[in-house]
Amino acid sequence: MKNSLNTNSKIIAKYQTLDETISPAHAKCSDEIKVFDKMNAYDCSFRLGNDEYDIEKKFILDERSTLKEYWVYKSEGPLIYQIDELSLNPAFLKSIGNTKWYVDILGNGQQIVCSGDTLTIEKVFSKEKLILIKQGESIKKAKRRIFFEYE
Repeated sequence: MKNSLNTNSKIIAKYQTLDETISPAHAKCSDEIKVFDKMNAYDCSFRLGNDEYDIEKKFILDERSTLKEYWVYKSEGPLIYQIDELSLNPAFLKSIGNTKWYVDILGNGQQIVCSGDTLTIEKVFSKEKLILIKQGESIKKAKRRIFFEYE
């Protein structure tokens, strides 16, 4: 595994998950935890190597790398919000990250800018087309992980 990304890659989604220490003990939405690249659209958990991650939030991006859909995972399945709905409620849009959503890969391929935050890549999983972001102090304390999916 490497820790940099080809800068020609395109980010298509962002995932916020429970980290690998608490996900296995967390109540799941399915008995079967699939590897990431075999997941169905509505699966709420995935395996990556020997670790399991439970998805809390998913942000799907459009061709301009701006927010298209926001999924929040509940026990009965994901609630899905389209950007048209989100745009009608700027306070809600702001509460999920930022009113001016955008994602970009920095020139060195070792960092991603997401709505003004510069995030450092910890690992790139080429087969799964998934990027694991290094945990900042607040994310680590909250026992969360951030992933980006690319193509």
